[in-house]
Amino acid sequence: MAAGVERESTVDGEARTETSDGDAVVACAAAHEEAYRRNDLAAAEGEDLVGSGFGSHGSEPVDRRGGVAFVRVGYAYYANVVRENGLVHADSPVYAATYAVSDWGVSRAVSGTADPDGSLDPHPVEDGSLVADVE
Repeated sequence: MAAGVERESTVDGEARTETSDGDAVVACAAAHEEAYRRNDLAAAEGEDLVGSGFGSHGSEPVDRRGGVAFVRVGYAYYANVVRENGLVHADSPVYAATYAVSDWGVSRAVSGTADPDGSLDPHPVEDGSLVADVE
């Protein structure tokens, strides 16, 4: 399934629909989720965070409707955190983030664990947060 983002434009008075490359949209969502997770860990743990990592469990286009591409990003991560009694290593379960990518911006929602059927639950637009505003 092509998961590119559609954009309407007018060139020389002629209406055109341009579609971005679906692979680029999937790669963008996966890179955003990795950065989001890293920044969230850094904000939560501050100087106590001494190491972290992100492991992909597959990123794939889920749907495209009305110029919006929906992408599912599966991942797990780990964190090494300094505590009173020493270094603590923590591994996460596998999570799934769903993204809606459009010419209006990027919206994100994350579920507690990965849903193996690849559905949009939670829905990135209805249940998620706007993480990038394109103007």
